[in-house]
Amino acid sequence: MIQELIKLNNSLKIVLIGSGNGKKTADLILNKFSNDSVISYVSKFTFNQTAELICQAKFIVCCDGGLMHAANAVGTTNVSLLAKLDSDMQLTEANNSFPIFDNSDVNNISVESVVNRCQEAANFADSHLLGG
Repeated sequence: MIQELIKLNNSLKIVLIGSGNGKKTADLILNKFSNDSVISYVSKFTFNQTAELICQAKFIVCCDGGLMHAANAVGTTNVSLLAKLDSDMQLTEANNSFPIFDNSDVNNISVESVVNRCQEAANFADSHLLGG
């Protein structure tokens, strides 16, 4: 998915965030991409510090957990990958969320679906930037 997103926008900066259980995956991703494109803050910050990073992001891609709730709390546009509990059960219309749902497992969600929703989220974020 990261490769497809970078193809769409070669100046895209991707920041990996999350807890220590994602460290191995983050390291695998970092080995595939240049530091100009992808950096990792996985397991480097507290939850509150991570929420501040989310607040500064144009949009995030996350599963239905703490990062999604943090994004919704700070108003960051997000592509949320949901399974078992659909968006009607987890999100409200006030959320700037572009959910993708699978009945059984987020791993069943196609890369194409995620990339398409990322494009929608980026366009939404661009058109709803806060002035200041």
